[in-house]
Amino acid sequence: MDIGVYCLNVGQASCAAVIDPLPAGEEDQFQASLIDVGVDGERLADWLESVGVQRIPLIAITHNDDDHVFGLQQLVWRFRRRIGRVLFVIDRDPTGHPPIPFYTDVQHWVARGSIAATGRLERPYQFRPGLGHRLIQEPDASYRLYCAFPTMQQAEAVVHGTPVIGRTAARVNPNATSGVLRLTRTVNPRRTRVLFGGDLDYRGWQWMVQDGLDLKTDVLVAPHHGAPWGATPRFGPSELADATNPSLVLFSVGTRQPFAASGRHPNPDVVREFRSRSATVLCTQITHRCHDAPETIAGRSVIAPPSLTQPHDLSPSGSACAGTVLVTLRESGHIAVARVNEHQAAVNQLQNAGNHPICRP
Repeated sequence: MDIGVYCLNVGQASCAAVIDPLPAGEEDQFQASLIDVGVDGERLADWLESVGVQRIPLIAITHNDDDHVFGLQQLVWRFRRRIGRVLFVIDRDPTGHPPIPFYTDVQHWVARGSIAATGRLERPYQFRPGLGHRLIQEPDASYRLYCAFPTMQQAEAVVHGTPVIGRTAARVNPNATSGVLRLTRTVNPRRTRVLFGGDLDYRGWQWMVQDGLDLKTDVLVAPHHGAPWGATPRFGPSELADATNPSLVLFSVGTRQPFAASGRHPNPDVVREFRSRSATVLCTQITHRCHDAPETIAGRSVIAPPSLTQPHDLSPSGSACAGTVLVTLRESGHIAVARVNEHQAAVNQLQNAGNHPICRP
C-alpha cells in the first residue's frame, strides 16, 4: 500500500502529514497522522478535508513553541471526535514562561470526547535503545511511527537542569529535548524511511549517536528549519549529515522571516554538507539566500504549481520554492518525489540568471 508523506508549506513553521487509506475504509477515504501542526489550524483542516482525510489517529507534537503548536486548538475543534491521541513532550514547566500553551486545554478535550486520549511523546528509558517508542502501527495504519528521542529522563534533565547517566546536566533549553520521530514500513520495519527532526539541537543528535541509534534514513525533515543550533567542533552539520545520510532533505522555511536574511534558516553550511553527500535538497519556500528579491519572482513562486498540486499549497504568505513537498512511499519500497525535476530545473534557471540559490554550488 502506498502512503504519502507531506512536508507542508506552512511558512516559517513546522507541519508534516502522513496519509494512508482508512483501515477498511471507503474508496478515497483517508486518515492522516500529523507531526506538529504549524500556526494555522483552520487552513490545515481545510487542506486535510480537501484531500479526503476523515480521521486523525495521531497528532505528535515534537516541540511546544508556537510555530509547531499554535494551530492545534483550531484543528481539534474542526476534527473533534475524529482524533485519536495527542502526544507531546514535557520540555518546560507547563505553566512557566513560555508555557505549554495547550497543557490545560488538552485535558478538557479528552473529558469532552473531542480527542480519544493524550499522553507523553517521549520514549521510556532503555539502556540499549532500539527504534524508539512505538506510537502507531498496523492495523491502525499501514506504517509504523516511533519516537526515537528523547527519553522521559532526558526531557526531565533539561527541564530541571539535572544530569542523566554518563552526561553532565544540559542547559535548560526546550530545543534540547525536541522529539525526533522515525517512520518505517512493515516490509522492513528496521529501515527508517523518513526521519522527522523537530527542533532538536545538535547536542541531542550527538546523544543519539553516542547511544548507538542507527539514524540512517531515506528522507530527513531537517531539524530546526536547517539551523545549526547547538553545533560544536565535535558535532555539527557534517556529523549530522554522516549520521543520517539521506537521499532527500526537506527544509520547512518561510520567505518573510527574520532568520532568512541572516542565513540561519536554512544555514548554508547545513545545506552544503547534505549536498556534498549527493542528497537532493528542497525548501518549502524561497529565502533571500536564493534570490535578492523573492517577491519579484513571477507568480511569487519558483515554479507555478499545476492544478494537480494546487490544493497542497498551504502557504499563508511569501514565495513558494518547492511548496508543499509530497514524498510517496511505494509499497514496492521505491520513493517518488512529486515535481522534483521541474523544481530542480527552475532553481537552475535562477542560478543562470545571476542569483545565488542556497542549494546550488
